[in-house]
Amino acid sequence: MSQESPLMADLLLPAFDKEFKTNPDMLGNMQGLFIVVVTRKGQKRAEWYILLRGWDQNPEISKTRPSNVPVKTTGGANFPSVRIELEDRDLVNLATGGLNGIKGYVTGRLKIQGDLILSQQFEEIFKKAGGVEKTMALLARWEQNRRGKL
Repeated sequence: MSQESPLMADLLLPAFDKEFKTNPDMLGNMQGLFIVVVTRKGQKRAEWYILLRGWDQNPEISKTRPSNVPVKTTGGANFPSVRIELEDRDLVNLATGGLNGIKGYVTGRLKIQGDLILSQQFEEIFKKAGGVEKTMALLARWEQNRRGKL
């Protein structure tokens, strides 16, 4: 029986969290809660939360639902949230630029519930963190480690 490989989301999202904590101004005044449901072969495997609160506070990326989600944005509007469901491999494709959000949505590879305007900023998060370069470097390191264990 073969062991299932780890989720790429579990490698990528903590790396992006670290990048945003190091460079908190990178996301500007982006505000919203992204609930990212990661699947493999259609089965839910993980749920990640990306909480962005604008200039005032560092972004949070975690598998634990944040308890401090604002009710209003700094501008006074209702705080937006969106649930995005996608396959683990599509998260990698999104982070590396191989899949854009609109194409993913139209083809059904991204399932979106909630604030559609906020959902359009999802791929922007990866771009601002140097998604293509960082993702490719992480994947290369993961592959190197995997081969070393064979």
